[in-house]
Amino acid sequence: APVPAPVARPAPAAPTAPDVASAVSAADLAYLAARALMVPVAGASPARVADTFNEPRAGGRVHRAVDVMAPRGTPVLAADSGRVLRMRSNALGGVTIYAADPGERFVYYYAHLDRYREGLAEGDSVVKGEVLGYVGTSGNAPPDTPHLHFQVMRIREARRWWDGIPVDPRPYFVSSGIASMALTGKERAELRSEAHHLTALVHVGHQGITPNVVRALDDALRTRELVKVQLTRTVDASARDAADALAAATKAEVVQTIGKTATLYRVNPDLPKKKGDLPPWKR
Repeated sequence: APVPAPVARPAPAAPTAPDVASAVSAADLAYLAARALMVPVAGASPARVADTFNEPRAGGRVHRAVDVMAPRGTPVLAADSGRVLRMRSNALGGVTIYAADPGERFVYYYAHLDRYREGLAEGDSVVKGEVLGYVGTSGNAPPDTPHLHFQVMRIREARRWWDGIPVDPRPYFVSSGIASMALTGKERAELRSEAHHLTALVHVGHQGITPNVVRALDDALRTRELVKVQLTRTVDASARDAADALAAATKAEVVQTIGKTATLYRVNPDLPKKKGDLPPWKR
């Protein structure tokens, strides 16, 4: 359905932060570009995100964020894989989430949510496209203008991740918002427990993620559903980045990454399963 034009410009949702984007190094911006951010609202394309980053706001403030307009209840998605740092409600942002990328260089701030996804908790690992909550008008958002207020900041101090240097996210959006088949927190915890005793069936060597590696993982997921992947020490990519790439290539879910090991999961509805049977990864 067509998205209605906003009736009024939303007021700022987050505390004022330094606006010296030039203070972010070229290396950090290259890192952010490599994260290949997803527009964090289901169905929204990069072209649909209006340029509101430098717009003035009440009290002499500058927006330093973008607003993605969408109907109330539209899923809000993780723009990047990483970890949920904080979930709080306040008068300005309303129902909010702070999350960080895997390297915890950048923080992603989601505000004006209607509600959180059931089961989401602080400290949870999330994957790009995972549903975090739903678009709303909480906080100081106009009640007739549901939208997501989204901000990206370079973390300056590890303990003050809410007070970083804002970066316009629009040049770093590379894909439209598409929800993943996200696992619930309970399901993910159960699979992590199951994965503890698994032996790695797929190995990523110094050549990185090759077509042969993807085929081997695809075959293993088809027969086992839950698969552990081992990266050798010579692999340049982090386990999280490699896991994200493998998950995207095989349409799987990242269950966890520990050191140079990643665990992925993909349901195969065609596998014979009867009540009382062992799960595929234990057969």
